[in-house]
Amino acid sequence: MKRTILIFIFFLTGLSSLTAQKLCDGKNFAFKSGEELEYKVYYNVSFVYVGAGKVTFTTRLVQHKNRPAWHVVGKGRTFSSYDWFFKVRDQYESYIDTSNMQPLTFIRDVHEGDYTKYNKVSFDHEKGIATSKNGTYNTPKCIQDVISGIYHARNIGFN
Repeated sequence: MKRTILIFIFFLTGLSSLTAQKLCDGKNFAFKSGEELEYKVYYNVSFVYVGAGKVTFTTRLVQHKNRPAWHVVGKGRTFSSYDWFFKVRDQYESYIDTSNMQPLTFIRDVHEGDYTKYNKVSFDHEKGIATSKNGTYNTPKCIQDVISGIYHARNIGFN
């Protein structure tokens, strides 16, 4: 039994280091500048799904912090017919370094009913920190924000 547990631990350790390596070695082959994706958002009312809004993602190649970067913008909104009930106008942006798929800047601008939140995070991967209006934080190697993480995952070869 102890031998089986040790083998399992070594297996997990190897798997986690392989996964961490894949997170750091990002290359893009899954999307290009000008890509636009649109998703319909549904609300579940007693097992009936009602279309309540949409989310769009756009991708552009830009210059950011003196380097080529993917500027990915995700916008979510309720349909105007639902605004009287609960109005949502959210925007998430990520500037992603084209050389390694690591985020440079992340912006969150949320408007959901009476709740609003704005934050801008700048990443310094060499120093291992992220800075926002709330402070400076230590970050692990190869950290991703929510948008860059989605676009990074699109490039993982699962074969």
